[in-house]
Amino acid sequence: MKQKMKQTLKQRAKPKVKQARFKGGHWLLLTALLACRSIPLSQFSPGEADAANLFSVEWATELVAPGFLEYQPMEFATPWIDAEKGQVYTYTRDGVVRAISAGSGKILWASKPMGKAFAGISGEGELIFVPGGDGILRALHRENGQEKWAVDMGEEWLTQPVLADGKLLVVSQSNALFALEAETGQKLWQHRKKQPSGFSVRGAFLPAVLGSTVYQGFADGSLVALRLADGEVLWEKNTSPTGGTRFLDLDSGAAFSADGTHMYVASYKDGLFAIRTQTGDFVWNQRLNAATYVALRGNLLLTAGGFGISAHSAEDGVRIWNTPVLTPRPFTATRRSAAGDKANSGRLPAIYARWLMVPTSGDLGFFDIVSGKPMGYWNPGQGISATPAVWGNYVYVLSNLGHLYALKMVPWSS
Repeated sequence: MKQKMKQTLKQRAKPKVKQARFKGGHWLLLTALLACRSIPLSQFSPGEADAANLFSVEWATELVAPGFLEYQPMEFATPWIDAEKGQVYTYTRDGVVRAISAGSGKILWASKPMGKAFAGISGEGELIFVPGGDGILRALHRENGQEKWAVDMGEEWLTQPVLADGKLLVVSQSNALFALEAETGQKLWQHRKKQPSGFSVRGAFLPAVLGSTVYQGFADGSLVALRLADGEVLWEKNTSPTGGTRFLDLDSGAAFSADGTHMYVASYKDGLFAIRTQTGDFVWNQRLNAATYVALRGNLLLTAGGFGISAHSAEDGVRIWNTPVLTPRPFTATRRSAAGDKANSGRLPAIYARWLMVPTSGDLGFFDIVSGKPMGYWNPGQGISATPAVWGNYVYVLSNLGHLYALKMVPWSS
């Protein structure tokens, strides 16, 4: 059986293409294997991969029609899952928020345009919150998409809104964290840092809440602990201690130890840090260039960035493995597109079971988080930039073409 699988993989047969019609009269190209509800990962490396089929495509829905002479379209906003209603909410480059049935892919409602999406939406209760590309933060009713409130802060929003204790936390391009009342949109407090004088990485630290404290990273490398109730500063540390003016950003978000005594962040310039949550004291620092993501699974600290992906011991930061996101292809393999050639792991990954799923703007890479081995790559057309959303055994992927895919994951087998 293993020999037969190896022979099949080595053939690297070019998938046939079929056309599937969707509402609105547009045609979408899918692989022929969609008909049997299974898509083998393209750009598969038989020497390193453990399985040929990691998922089956349950459905695919076209959300955004191709624009006239549109060059390399990109979708940045992660879908948001409403587990109670069984719906997926998307915010796409045409500025429209849509509610979609998680089971069938049917579009249930669509909002008016709100400016190009740069950050995903979130929700609580009967409301969803949209960081509009037009600079307006909105609350919409989940049932029908009607607007409840809208606040124009004159800022470009870069993070998905985070909800905590009735408050809405969102970060702007101008290096500021805002706290608003989720029910009314009333501004409660803000914490703003001066923009660094040198070059910065586009992106922002997702507000991290632990108990009554919110932790926020900024473009100048500072990490600030703030009281959630009123924004009072509890402590502040610099995660770019080597100094300079270029790429000091702390955009990684945070991961917390199970007991809440330690947090883990990664600055773009000076790497990975373990920090005491109560005092801000550094426990250890592991040098790592261009890091933009951290996640903790047990004692395994996962990181991603321009260098690729890596895993470290949460106890002391010792590196366990490091993997380039894009594995070399054999000479006979299909050449990557221009977008694929520039692909990197700067986009935020998602985790399903034992797999780290890394959007690269080109392929979506699947990696074993224990060993770092690549499981394979998938590209439905024009690549994937948005972080996939995970719900149960399903992963929802928004492609750069504006198509939403529901992937049913195959259970892990060693």
